[in-house]
Order: sequence, then structure tokens, then C-alpha cells
Amino acid sequence: MRQKISTRILIVDADELSLALIRASLETQGIVAFSALDSNEALDYAASEPLDLVICDCDMRAETGVDVETLVHSVPGNCDVPFLFTSASQKPDVISRRRDDRNVFFIRKPFDHDAFLELVEFAMWMPNLIRSHIDRIHQQQGLQRPHVATASKGIMPGVAMPAFGITPIVNT
Repeated sequence: MRQKISTRILIVDADELSLALIRASLETQGIVAFSALDSNEALDYAASEPLDLVICDCDMRAETGVDVETLVHSVPGNCDVPFLFTSASQKPDVISRRRDDRNVFFIRKPFDHDAFLELVEFAMWMPNLIRSHIDRIHQQQGLQRPHVATASKGIMPGVAMPAFGITPIVNT
């Protein structure tokens, strides 16, 4: 039921306790995650290899989650990686600013373990399905996957999310 493939998840949060709790939650499902305390560390991880998902706090000490998203999406190979934003705030501004982006998801802290894992799985499902399909076609044709210049609308802007066609916001 949960992700069985090797995944590369980056967790970005200025709070070390939050990092540890999120990482432990993922590890219960056999998912190994990298941790970063700020955008510089996040950029280092993003530059080292393509990521499947970034879980990022909306408001960190020196920057916002949107700042981190912009930096990670500027790295070739990670321009379409989905973001799962977390926030303890009741009304983070990022939700209203990013509601139409189908590659961005939100969950409020503290969150239910099972709801969190379900959202992680959902956030990785569609982009990975599309990415693997594109990579397979390019491999069959002997081509390399091109770098997508703009990532503001995700991997394929015209593709709707399964069943609902909206970005899920999980309140726990």
C-alpha cells in the first residue's frame, strides 16, 4: 500500500525536533529521508541528486518555504519535484498563494501519522508516474530527459489530479 520503491525525500525545517519527528514517521515505512535546517543545506542536497519529494516548513528562521521551493526548483533534475509544506500556523499565507499549483501540498502541524503518510504517498504518485513515463519514452528513443525551464506549474500543467482535480489540504 505504501511506497515500496526507493525514494529520495528531503525534509527542510529549522526546528530539529520537527525534522526528527518527520524523519521517524517516514522511516516507519522504510523511507530514508535527508534533513536540512535551511535553504543552503536544501540546495546542497538538491544539487547532489534528483528528489522525489521535499517536505518543508512554511516559516523558518531566515526564509520561507517558498524561498526553499524556488531554490530547489532552480536545480536541473529537481525543477518539478513536488513540495509538501508543513505549518503550525492556522492560516499560512503559502496556502492562498499556491492553491492552484497541483505539485504543492499542505498539512498542519501537529499532524496525524497516518494522514501524513497518505499525503506523502499521494504527493509522489502523479509526478513520479508522469516522470517515469517520460523517462521511458526518452530511453526508448535514445534521448536524455530535457531540463524543464519553468517549474511554476509542475511537470505537466494540463494534467489534472486524480479524481478531485484540486490540491488536497489535510487538516488534522
